[in-house]
Amino acid sequence: SMSDSLAIVSPLAFLFVVVALLIAYRDPLDIGLGIAGIFAVLIWTFGFMGWAGIAFNQMFVAIPVLLIGLSIDYAIHVFMRHREQRELPHVSNEQAESEPTDVRGSMSVALAGVGVALVWVTATTVIGFLSNLVSPIGPIREFGIVSAFGILAAMVVFGALIPAAKVEVDSRLEAYGIERRKQAFGTGGGRLADVLSVG
Repeated sequence: SMSDSLAIVSPLAFLFVVVALLIAYRDPLDIGLGIAGIFAVLIWTFGFMGWAGIAFNQMFVAIPVLLIGLSIDYAIHVFMRHREQRELPHVSNEQAESEPTDVRGSMSVALAGVGVALVWVTATTVIGFLSNLVSPIGPIREFGIVSAFGILAAMVVFGALIPAAKVEVDSRLEAYGIERRKQAFGTGGGRLADVLSVG
């Protein structure tokens, strides 16, 4: 039953994420980084389960879907803020330090702003899942522990590892003359921006 559930739910969740990334990123490299980050989070989480001696049970079917959704949420926030920073109009030399638009400087600004929010979201969510530790039922306690670890792993991967990889890759490509400046989702006018402005 668990295998059947995972075989149905996980590919559907993964497909939904890929479609969402295609719409939001419109860039194969950024999509690849997002998917690599998701796999890293899942590998770390299930590796932690093995290291901690926690056996997979029926409740754990929800964990891959939870982590896939949360991971991609983190990725979109960081990448879109990075793109917004890089799209700033050309700044003067005096403003260049306070409003950097290069790859590394833009990512620093993005993480300084969005990163604080991600830390708070991660902390509150981890605390919420760890509240399962008071349950007298073992599998529920284990579900809370594994979920909390996975959420923490998602923050580390998408708050440090994937942004660092993006900075390195984009910097190298731009050194070869390949422009990596991309428009943030929903900016620059158009029908999508009009729809988003309603909310």
